[in-house]
Amino acid sequence: MAEKGLTAAKEIYRDRSKRARELKGEGSKVMGYFCCYTPLELITAAGMIPCRIMGDTKEPTTEADIYLDPVFCPYVRTCFDIAMKGRYDFLDGSLWPTSCDNLINVYGIWEYNLKPLYIYQLSIPKVADSLALNFFKQDIGYLRESLEGFIGREISDEAISQAIDLHNENRALLRQLYELRKPDPPLLYGSEVIQILVAVMSLPVAEANQLLRGVIDEVRARHDGPKRKSARLLISGNELDDSTFIELIEECGANVVADDLCIGTRFFWYDVEKTPDPLDGIARRYLGDIRCPRTYRGNPEMTRRQEMEERFNHIRDFVNQFDVNGAILYILKYCDSEEWEAPDLRDYIQEELGLPVLHIEHDYSTVALAPWRTRVQAFVEMVG
Repeated sequence: MAEKGLTAAKEIYRDRSKRARELKGEGSKVMGYFCCYTPLELITAAGMIPCRIMGDTKEPTTEADIYLDPVFCPYVRTCFDIAMKGRYDFLDGSLWPTSCDNLINVYGIWEYNLKPLYIYQLSIPKVADSLALNFFKQDIGYLRESLEGFIGREISDEAISQAIDLHNENRALLRQLYELRKPDPPLLYGSEVIQILVAVMSLPVAEANQLLRGVIDEVRARHDGPKRKSARLLISGNELDDSTFIELIEECGANVVADDLCIGTRFFWYDVEKTPDPLDGIARRYLGDIRCPRTYRGNPEMTRRQEMEERFNHIRDFVNQFDVNGAILYILKYCDSEEWEAPDLRDYIQEELGLPVLHIEHDYSTVALAPWRTRVQAFVEMVG
């Protein structure tokens, strides 16, 4: 990378597949993946480059409409659409966690139509108890064997342990980046954070770590960051890999200082514990620590208040750590998991944390955001 720091991150954000295509041309294998539940350590340990599959918020879906119902996750739809148009032809394969019904359904359609060299569906339990953890560890072991067959060599425990160290370093650097959002004013824009995260997910982990170190040093030293604003917002939802909506919030007079997003804290907030069998630590981190509504965290013996605290106490932590005074739920249409959770999350933030909430249901596209501007502007004025 010729550029460094924020300039480099924004350049990668604008052309997400450029570096992966370059490395592919140099002989590296590139493995696409969906969702935070994909154990990236196994991809890295196999000597391949993990590359997060994202859609295009400005590209009209045409090819995907032939195969998918209108009432279908717009994010998965556009990912499949641009893949059918050849924009993921550099991938050697892809990993598909069973995170939601839409990914489960498109897996077979992707395999049949695109005929990838490699594709694997990783089973993710819906709960995180001991039986589920054992099941998940077993399937991670099957994934390991499958990847070994694809690359033609063993993936050793030592290689996995080294990959865990690399990815934990990546997570630590991202947490350092988020520390820079805590001051008032924050030292970097929320829109910049999204761009940096997208760049990180588009690079080999060692290069991503190098990029993050440069970004952190630059942000700490610069004097042209965000101005102090009365509204300090948290945004919660699922797939938000385009900075346009965050820029709209900033234009309306707020700073976005925290998140509970797939392209955000769910990706990096917790490390993989180093364990004698590395698959134990991987299973615990990915199934036990990621706070996504698709995994149930309550139990029948809890009161409603206890259950909500168990499910949402990480939001309380974010609100306190980042001095948040308002929240936006920015949720994809037709996302059953997020939509099912949204009423309880809204009630928790309003009643338990005492903060105002704006709930927006979106279709992943950023082409027509004008209708949201009035709502966001009014919300920011109310918070401020």
